[in-house]
Amino acid sequence: HLVSMKRHERIHTGAKPHLCSRCGKSFKRLDTLKTHEQIHIRQKLYHCAQCGKSFKRLDTLKTHEQIHIRQKLYHCAQCGKSLKRLDTLKAHERIHTGEIPYHCA
Repeated sequence: HLVSMKRHERIHTGAKPHLCSRCGKSFKRLDTLKTHEQIHIRQKLYHCAQCGKSFKRLDTLKTHEQIHIRQKLYHCAQCGKSLKRLDTLKAHERIHTGEIPYHCA
């Protein structure tokens, strides 16, 4: 019952002997510290250098980074405009030829 007594004494002394190694916050009870540590585990540790978006897992970040690599792969030969999709480029190129890509119903 010594553990129970020590825990009870902390109520009166305000002692918080359980310290979080990640942020330095202290707690009276070990179980409260363990619950707190889950916050750090859930934090997103991997950040995209291009846009700053954060991810919990490295593989998810790597998949996300492909968006930036694939972005604007298609370039108009006439004006140099960059577009993400080939079909959008084809529609854009019609501006230069005078062809109307859409017809009114």
